This record gives sequence, structure tokens and C-alpha cells, in this order.
Amino acid sequence: MKRNWLTVVCIGFAFLLGFSGGKNQRVIAKLFQAGDLFLTDAPPSLEVERTFAVHYSEPQPDQPPTPDDLNLSPGEDGIYLEALLKSIFPQGWGHIAPEARCLQIEQFVSASLKLDQNVGNGSKILKEGYGFCGGFAAAFNALVRKTGLPAREVNAIYLGELGSHVVSEVFYGGEWHLFDSTFGVFLYSRPTYDGHGKVYSFQELRNHAAQASMFKVVDEPWKGLTDTQARISKAETAFMAEKYGASLPEIYRTGVTEAFPVAFGKNGLVSFPVDADLRQSPLKQIGRLNLKTSDMGRFKSRFEASSCLGQTRPAAFHTWNIRTQPKSRFAITYHCTENNQPELEIVPLRDATFYSVQKSRGQTTFILYSEDGTAIFSVFCPQGVFQVDAIEAMRLDAPAYPAQKPSALVGE
Repeated sequence: MKRNWLTVVCIGFAFLLGFSGGKNQRVIAKLFQAGDLFLTDAPPSLEVERTFAVHYSEPQPDQPPTPDDLNLSPGEDGIYLEALLKSIFPQGWGHIAPEARCLQIEQFVSASLKLDQNVGNGSKILKEGYGFCGGFAAAFNALVRKTGLPAREVNAIYLGELGSHVVSEVFYGGEWHLFDSTFGVFLYSRPTYDGHGKVYSFQELRNHAAQASMFKVVDEPWKGLTDTQARISKAETAFMAEKYGASLPEIYRTGVTEAFPVAFGKNGLVSFPVDADLRQSPLKQIGRLNLKTSDMGRFKSRFEASSCLGQTRPAAFHTWNIRTQPKSRFAITYHCTENNQPELEIVPLRDATFYSVQKSRGQTTFILYSEDGTAIFSVFCPQGVFQVDAIEAMRLDAPAYPAQKPSALVGE
């Protein structure tokens, strides 16, 4: 199996969370015991070996549908969904081609829902009438699955000006096809929607972004209207530019090739890269200490982590790339929005010797040592969800290393 960068950073984490697949390997992590945060000596001689059984795995965007893609999610209101489908398709939907069926459902979701913060399954979002992109996708997927078509969510991080965005893919004709019900759009392989082209999948779009044409099924989304007639037209060059500072066609054209990480389906697993160069400045701060995850979740800058770790959708962990002085110690501190935070674990991948972990109300600090100054390791939450308030990376042997957290980090 091909071992790319994303595959390698999953080492250790996949086994510890129970994921499997691919070729088995064994990794030895040497853990050094030390009780003091401010260490001045070289690594102690006492070494404790931990052995991880490792499975290499990689995203499979072209894999066929799973039962989760076809079955309604737990808690969905099947009777309510059936009633909505009868209003969308008064003459039934069994005789309607899969693509036309998806376009009618996309039009209904995009036009009838308003854009506002909400969480829950598709039925809840549809009943309450509003949601963000994840809610739009959940509503679309629930209705599509109820008609008998497999559908899955695709979580794309750092999709240009959209930041983190969730879309849907539906499986028909032996392939996946992308529908963005938040905006009521799809990407087509021909300049006119004539039935002789194809609706691209997310993965295909990455390879054909420059040639793809964006079409929309609503004049304007989020109006709270219940018109169920899909009117397909080509998206204007400036479509959504006033809201996002760039048009939606341009965001897709440039963003899909840069989006990273991307998770396909319910059980997707994503590694958020975190880069920190501590050679010149001994401290890197991500986010503010304000008991909120909002500033961590905006994804204004690439390679700066995420607002959640653990059993989210998709399941998320962080892979750090630390550049520091050779033979130096550094601390990684995670602040949680809750005082009773879930446990975090660390898996060294390259030149990251684990010293100790210190936990207090609302924060977890890992102390590590790098021999050559380039350390790579993963941080994950095996149980529950760690809501990230802020993160700090500090070089411990720096003259200005503070004993307390800098007050400047505290938000309003």
C-alpha cells in the first residue's frame, strides 16, 4: 500500500482508537520519566518501552457505499421525512432518475432552510428550519437516503474563504457525486447542463477544478421558501462574492485543491497539522484563553490545529511539526473550555522524546525533548471530545520562559 504523509502521521493513533486497515507494523516509543516541569539535565537513563500495534490506513474517497451511507442516522424521524418527500415529489420519486431526484431535494433544502447556528440530525434541522453547512448536509442526506440512495458527508477543512465546510456526496451510476445544499450548487463537467456530462465528486473536482462549471438550483439560498421546483442555471461569476469576499465559483476553483484535511463519510478520520517554529521565538500561541472555541474554528490560517479533538465528526487529532533548537525541551499545553477536560494522549513519531504530562483544571501540558530539533508527534483524545480553547508551544530552555501563563493570552 502506498504510504503517503497523511498515512504516516496516523501511526499509533489508528490502533489506539480502534481503527484498522492496511499493513501491520510495530513502533517502539521510549518514554522518559521525570517529575519536574523545568528540567535541566539530559534525559534520565530510565527508559520505559511501550509497543504499539500499528495499522497503516489512508482516505479512500472512491470506496463504495457502506450501510451507514444508506441507513438513516439514529434518531431520524422517518415519518416526518416521508411527509416532506411527498410534498417535494407529489407523484412519487421511484420513477425519477437519481440525479434529478437529488437536484429537487437540494433545491428544497437550500431554499427552505435559513443560515444560522444549529446542531442535530437532518430531521431536527428540517423541523427547526435553520442550520449551518453541517446541518444543511445532514438534512439533504436524510431526505436522499429516505428515497433509497446512499449519501455521505464530506468534511473539507480550509476550503478557501469558507473555512471549514461540509458538503454531500450521493452514489448513483457506480460513482459518487457532490451536492452543496448550503448554497444549492453542484459542479458539472460541461459548460452547459445538458445531461451529457457528469456531476463531479469532490475528488474528481480536485483534478478538474479549472474545467468544472458551477450550476445552482435556487436563485438565492436561505430564504425560508418551500418552492420545490428546481430551476437549474449557471452560477454568476460573482455569486456569493458580497458575503465571502470572493465568488463561490472562484472559492471552489482554487479551494478544493488546497483543502486539507478532508474526511469522507461518517467514520472519516482527519489529522490537523500544526506547525510551530520555536527557534527564533520561544512561544507560539494559537487561539485565546476565553473559554470559547470560536477563534480556533475559523481556520483563517493553515496548519494551526482545530477546535476539537476526539470523537467528533470526523474524528480529529493533531499532528505537530516542531522546529526548535537541537537538544532542547519544549512544552505543549492544551487549554479546554471545560475544567473537567477529557484525557489527551500523545504518540511520538519522530525525534519526540516524551518526558511527562501535567494536568490541572482545564489544561493538559506535555513535556518533550528533541535531539536534532525537528520533532513530529500526534495528540489525540481517546474518549469523548476535548473542546480546545487555546494551545501554546513553548521552548523550555528559553530565557523568557514564564512560570505562569501570560496574562496577554486571556481574552475578554
